[in-house]
Amino acid sequence: MGGKVVVKGVVKRYGKVLALKGVSFEAGPGVHSFLGPNGSGKSTLLAIIAGALRPSEGYVEVCGIELWGKEGLRARRLIGYAPQDPPLKPLLTGYENLVYQGLLKGLSMGEAKRRAKELLNLVGLSEAMNRKASEYSGGMRRRYALAVALINDPKVIVLDEPSTGLDPDARRTLWDIMKELAKEDKVVILATHYAEEAERLGDLAYIMYRGEIIVKGSPKELKAKYGPPSKIEIKLKEEKELGGVKGVLEGSGLEWRIISKDTLVLYSQDPYSRIPEITSALLKEGYYVKTVRVEEPTLEDVFFKVTGAELEGEGGGGV
Repeated sequence: MGGKVVVKGVVKRYGKVLALKGVSFEAGPGVHSFLGPNGSGKSTLLAIIAGALRPSEGYVEVCGIELWGKEGLRARRLIGYAPQDPPLKPLLTGYENLVYQGLLKGLSMGEAKRRAKELLNLVGLSEAMNRKASEYSGGMRRRYALAVALINDPKVIVLDEPSTGLDPDARRTLWDIMKELAKEDKVVILATHYAEEAERLGDLAYIMYRGEIIVKGSPKELKAKYGPPSKIEIKLKEEKELGGVKGVLEGSGLEWRIISKDTLVLYSQDPYSRIPEITSALLKEGYYVKTVRVEEPTLEDVFFKVTGAELEGEGGGGV
């Protein structure tokens, strides 16, 4: 049976700074991506969900147990947390560190050793398992952090910027691991400032800005509702006079532009259903299509639409 996280009215203050402004949501099995720039409140929210930071107001439930209630310790045993700065004892090897984390989570020595080897292999650190943690690069520390989060086979996995500093291959491997965890009915909650990561992973994406969730939904839903139209670029087989092309474009009912004597651009909210009719109409007019390329809106476009700010810029007001 999968887990569930309920966050209700969570506020976090640091003196006069309001880092979170009454955040509420529910998360079931699947990948939940919190997308926003530095300073939007993502890390603060995830630390509260993981039980590492106490909210000023509001509450968090994990699998029906209030995280800051009398049974909070039982709730924490259901959570795996990978912060941006993972716990590493520099004089111990990566393997020894992970075994130690397993023991802290209540595993027996035998089980901790088995899980440590299994997870270091999963995250691509088996060859470096006997190297001292002080020798680990930033990317290796990120992969180790994921292994720590999984050591006790938790129902809820909380990952703060898990792919920062990873090379493209390691990032894709991480994405595959998270997708597999979701298939196992795990609740995966991650913070990211990469629009592509939220788009590829998120069963649900949450746009965060200045301590609030501005909008949420599947990436497809958010792009359809808030994103600009898709751009359809059609390249003709050869340059020709474009009198007939203009008739086809005007009859499409779409916004369009002629870029050159062999390249046309149209804009549509539903590009793939429109392409066959447009290419057929062009063929009837004697224009042979060489290539068709569709450029879809991204979650970065959505972020700009709903916040008016750039994703990589400062969010302000959050941590």
